[in-house]
Amino acid sequence: VPNALLLNRHTEYCQWQEFQTETCQTCTRVIRAKDGTVKEEQYACNCFISYSYTKSWRSHRINSALFNQPGAHNNPLRDPLPPATFVAQSATLRVGNQKEKSANWWSRITTQRNAINEITMDDNMIQNTKSSFRRVKWNPLGSPPKKGWIKKMLPSWFPKDKTRFESTDSLKNTPNSPAALEHGFVYAGKGYFYSPYQETRSEALFKYFMEYMEGSLMDWQLGDLVKSCTAGDVRVYYQVADPSVVSVLGEVQYRKPHSLELMPRTTETGLAVGLVHAGIWSAEQMISREDSDAWWTAVVFRILTFIWSIPMCRLLGAFFGKRVVDANTETKIFQVISMWCILLGFIWRIVWGSSKHNTTLIACAFAILAICFKWYTPAGKSPPGVLAVWCMVGRWAGVPPSWRTEASYAKEERKKHE
Repeated sequence: VPNALLLNRHTEYCQWQEFQTETCQTCTRVIRAKDGTVKEEQYACNCFISYSYTKSWRSHRINSALFNQPGAHNNPLRDPLPPATFVAQSATLRVGNQKEKSANWWSRITTQRNAINEITMDDNMIQNTKSSFRRVKWNPLGSPPKKGWIKKMLPSWFPKDKTRFESTDSLKNTPNSPAALEHGFVYAGKGYFYSPYQETRSEALFKYFMEYMEGSLMDWQLGDLVKSCTAGDVRVYYQVADPSVVSVLGEVQYRKPHSLELMPRTTETGLAVGLVHAGIWSAEQMISREDSDAWWTAVVFRILTFIWSIPMCRLLGAFFGKRVVDANTETKIFQVISMWCILLGFIWRIVWGSSKHNTTLIACAFAILAICFKWYTPAGKSPPGVLAVWCMVGRWAGVPPSWRTEASYAKEERKKHE
């Protein structure tokens, strides 16, 4: 694809997907601790699981070995052309409008003598280009199809089609490519290159054997009569980043007369800074956009860490023999925020190293958490220790009671009698 900075190859796989529907009843059982004390707990019992399957194009492969019927719904895990990103090698740029005429002959001579005819960008800068992508499709004319009369009369009702169209003449060597010769890829239209799955005789015999063993050999469904893709088929489409104007922030290096190269600038801390943004932007605006993206990435990460701090508080409370869920709302808030600060502090130390502010944050968070556990969190129903933590994780995961035998339920029985 000419005049492109980045080209993304997206691969789709025709795959079976299994869906499970589970219906259970609620039962009560008595579990026994190591010291002989008992308690009652509710659990899901008499569960009935039904399975359904759909076949469609997926952006990832699905392992069918764990299906309830892997023979009848087998997904060949072939991946002839995995997703990839292709970067333009030594892209050449043009600066401004070099065809403008100066007012006098001396200015024209000076401009021509100092003109920059060729600007190349480093591949690492191109790889991180901030630009939107659009689909690439091929047709005989290499131009968008004609609009229907409805789109002509009501253009505001339909979104603008940003698809890039190329002529099918550029695909004349496709039948001789390795993808076509080895995997049977052909251009199927609408921007898709299609590779059908060819089942070997040994694979077919093994599939029939698996269907016989699982009892699905004669299991025919109405969906089998509907024409669709075959599990194992692969198709790919491409998206391109081809902005007409880019803004580049980097270090200029002169290689030869009338040409220069833009390279990332290495700061004193060893960080390479090289930005390429689609459109016209000043250096301050480019840096601001990068800071905004980094800020939102940090916000998402901190939100996920905050959510993770909630179960961490409960597990730490179980280790110290405290029941966090019975504490008041203010105490829970302080506990979660303190745990969140501790996690962020340790992650900061691992990524960026230790600092005075980081150490102070971790120490203060530990102190607040210790105060909350010591005086504002009620005692738990089970003895403290690693066993209490494991039993809490086991209850969340729904493992059998025999795998999570606690030390004692004496406190729980005493509270129940009171």
